[in-house]
Amino acid sequence: YVLIDLKRLGDPELISGSAVLLRANSTGVTGLCWIDSDTHTWKNGLHLGKFKLNFRNLMNEASAGSEL
Repeated sequence: YVLIDLKRLGDPELISGSAVLLRANSTGVTGLCWIDSDTHTWKNGLHLGKFKLNFRNLMNEASAGSEL
């Protein structure tokens, strides 16, 4: 497994145990990560989050057909 440390604007739904998709816009490659740990801080009215992500799966973007 690959571990990734990430800092970004906070989202109260991003908590340990949740899964998130990360996408590299330059390549279109998407990775499924699990949040191993999260820290949320509020400073000067700004919600920030720090996350340790566990990279589990890699997939290329694809379009699915429609259901009939």
